[in-house]
Amino acid sequence: MEYIYIFLNEENETAFAMCDKSLEIDPAHYHAISTKGYIYNHEGRHEEALSLYQEALNIEPDDIHTLNNRGYSLNLIGNYLEAIQDFNRVLELD
Repeated sequence: MEYIYIFLNEENETAFAMCDKSLEIDPAHYHAISTKGYIYNHEGRHEEALSLYQEALNIEPDDIHTLNNRGYSLNLIGNYLEAIQDFNRVLELD
């Protein structure tokens, strides 16, 4: 999951490319899918982020990091009730 550290160093394009390479090897690599969502969210592309978060959650429905990130994105676009549901689910699982 080196791409997360690269992303944290604000090298979004490199992190995104590494996620894509991971997905070439394993199309169901939910960490790579979720990380791409996180990058999109960081860039203000919330709808695209939400789509990727949902894809990751279809693979790993109880991943608290993806649920939390999806809740954050939902909050940013004004879907407060859905965001609260995700945050509550995180609290249940944690």
